[in-house]
Amino acid sequence: MYAYDKSLMDKGLASKTRALAWNTIRSFLKANRVMVNVQFKGRIQVKREDRAPTKEEVRRLLDCLDIRGKAVVALAAFAGLRLDTIAKLKYRAIQKDFEAERIPMKIQVEPEWAKGGIRYYTFLNKLGYEYLKMYLQTRKTIKPEDPLIASKKGEGHLTHSDFVSRIIWRGMKKAGLTNHEWTPYDLRKYFKTRLIAGGMKEGWTERLMGHITSLKQIYDVPTEEELRTAYLQA
Repeated sequence: MYAYDKSLMDKGLASKTRALAWNTIRSFLKANRVMVNVQFKGRIQVKREDRAPTKEEVRRLLDCLDIRGKAVVALAAFAGLRLDTIAKLKYRAIQKDFEAERIPMKIQVEPEWAKGGIRYYTFLNKLGYEYLKMYLQTRKTIKPEDPLIASKKGEGHLTHSDFVSRIIWRGMKKAGLTNHEWTPYDLRKYFKTRLIAGGMKEGWTERLMGHITSLKQIYDVPTEEELRTAYLQA
């Protein structure tokens, strides 16, 4: 059963989904009088380092994805967006800067798309912009309220972070990166570490990630142009 759970993890399924599958199997075995003395251990069953992916690992991942996958990874690694936010984004989040071809491109995150209901914005670099541009060219037409990243079979939203995670996991598997030292969710750590290493203030980086928690952040309020310039220089 542990091997089966690991196969679900490799597909990018969340702990709750894996726990449901685990309990379903246990119930079936119990109903057939087959007793198993094992317990679901969730994320802790595979020990991994708490680290961000390296620049080389992100490059390898991008090389193994189709254009939709590249756009998804760019939004997580280069814009610092959560996977569930990526699933909810609408085209209007990027429309103004995207159509003006402005780099770095501003991404406006509305409260209903963000954890904690915070309205904030972040930026996407030139490479990420190019991936999004190529991906959106594969879509027929796109309106402001259409999903930025659509489902594979149509124009609907991906609906949940698990769907976004699976897109990334498939690329990680092809790239040989499924050693559990990091997961798709850790691409945000890559965004943070790269910006701080590039000289951006940590508080400003947190703002671009939708984190406004400390008094220092509340009083240290940069302008949009200051953040745009700091992002570009980092």
